[in-house]
Order: sequence, then C-alpha cells, then structure tokens
Amino acid sequence: FEYWVRHDSLYNYITHISTPRSSTGFNAGSNAAGGGVWYVASLVINAASVYSTNTWYHIAYVRESGTLTLYVDGVSKGSSADNTSYSQTTFTIGQRSGEPFTGYMTEVRLSTVARYTAAFSGSLQTSPHTSDSNTILLLQSSEADGSTTFSDTVHSGTTYWQLESFDEWDVQFASSPTT
Repeated sequence: FEYWVRHDSLYNYITHISTPRSSTGFNAGSNAAGGGVWYVASLVINAASVYSTNTWYHIAYVRESGTLTLYVDGVSKGSSADNTSYSQTTFTIGQRSGEPFTGYMTEVRLSTVARYTAAFSGSLQTSPHTSDSNTILLLQSSEADGSTTFSDTVHSGTTYWQLESFDEWDVQFASSPTT
C-alpha cells in the first residue's frame, strides 16, 4: 500500500496504518527519531531518519517475491524477507493501542500488485491517484486541512469513511487485502 503523510510531531511509536498485530497482521508507522517502521509479530523494518515534522512524504510499503520494501519519496529505506500470509480483514488508520498519529494523510491506496519494484523518486505522482483493476481501496480527501471525511473512489466515489474521533479511522474489508 501507499499514502502521503505529514507529521505534526514525532514520538515513540506512531501508527500510520495497522491491523490487529499478530502473526497475520501488521503495524506501519514511525518512531521518535523519525524512522520508518513495520511490525508483524516483531520488528521487521526499522529505517533510520526517514521523517521530519511539517514535511509531506510519499510512503510505499511494497511486497514482491517474498521481500517487503519501504520506499520514502521513491527511495528504498529498508527491506526484509516477508512471506507472511496477511489475513486480517480490518485495519485502522491513525492509531493502534495508544500509538496515535498526529498530522495529515491522503491518497491511501491498497493494491493487489506491487506497484513499485525499484526506486522511483524521479516519477513521484503529484496528482491524485486514479482507481484501476488492481486497486482494492483508494481513500482521498480534497477537503480543507483538518477534515475527517474521505472518499473511497474505488467504489464510485460514493462510499465515505468518517473518522469517529480525531485519532483513528477504522476500515472493514469483506475479504483479506494483499499488500
């Protein structure tokens, strides 16, 4: 999956997107030093010095041929072997068990294919993503900063997800997504 993120502050640990963490779930986010992290049952990727506050970053977690890679602005920041059979059907954007995210996110896209298999910093998309046959979920916000309403454009732009509070956003799938 991929998304654009901007942190208001950094502290240990910040969840961007997660499922119930177990042997079939994950937690993607950052730490106090601005590092990018991915947990399954234990720490899988711990990339140093990825984020600063008040700066937008394009994040892509890509799994291809048993390897999970974290790309930040199109540059690989870390990778690890990952053959996990992700089977969780619920994920949360913005918090997991007291690990809240403070900042902004947009263009959250979950796909059935590895969209990036090599560095792509010279071709970062600057316009909104469009849905295609490999897109499971595409959450976009064209609202003003601070909005809590997003449109899922995969479902004809008519399905809206609303934050129940300002610190988390729950999404339920009918079947398991592929990262």
